[in-house]
Amino acid sequence: MWCRRAALLLGALLLLGACELRPLYATRAGAVPAALSEVLVAAIPERTGQLLRNRLVEQVNPYGQPERPRYRLEVGLNERKEGLAIRQDDSATRISLILVADFRLIELAQGRLAMVGSARTVVGYNIIRSDYSSIVSERDAQRRAAHELADEIKARLSLFLARRPEQTG
Repeated sequence: MWCRRAALLLGALLLLGACELRPLYATRAGAVPAALSEVLVAAIPERTGQLLRNRLVEQVNPYGQPERPRYRLEVGLNERKEGLAIRQDDSATRISLILVADFRLIELAQGRLAMVGSARTVVGYNIIRSDYSSIVSERDAQRRAAHELADEIKARLSLFLARRPEQTG
């Protein structure tokens, strides 16, 4: 009985030894943070786009935009609102803010498309009788949605750049 357990344990350890686990943000030559710092984030129109771009720049280029970028990130943003809780007078009391970001990573040296992706988030907020409170609630929802999208885009860029073979430029 104990031999069988020992054999299973040894087999499991051998299988785990064959796995290659690499931290995504490890500091090594060609690491993801260095590759991310070579991404220039292009302007995104509208207020929510500005929030999204600011968050992307904070996460991708925390020390400022690159002097000689290798990539340019272009983001198209689509914003839509849907009423959820409807009163008898057909006015909404809860809104879903739906943001969809279509993004493209362009390799600047060759001018070619390196990656295309899309990210989506839905954030809800309440419509209150006070106009001021409703506006503040909507702006907070825009900020939260932009931050969620930026986190998603950064994660996808990180995975793409981690899997990409090292290129000297």
